[in-house]
Amino acid sequence: MIIEKVLSGFKHPDDPSIHTAPNRKEAVRKALSLSEEEDIVLLTSGCINGGQIVKGKSIPHSDERVIEEYFAENGCDQQQSI
Repeated sequence: MIIEKVLSGFKHPDDPSIHTAPNRKEAVRKALSLSEEEDIVLLTSGCINGGQIVKGKSIPHSDERVIEEYFAENGCDQQQSI
């Protein structure tokens, strides 16, 4: 439902350059999988003090851990961050 509401604010929600994911972990992984060498992946908001607040409850989450796992699974031993 949230994805649909967000997409309703786009002028062209069916544009193939717009990607969605059911949760933050999958969204981070999707962004990384779509990125290419020299790209910058900017992750904003979403996590506070090691978790996400969903329906009033804190769910443990770490973008850093998701990124590290993604690179480890894909044979990359280094990533650059700012």
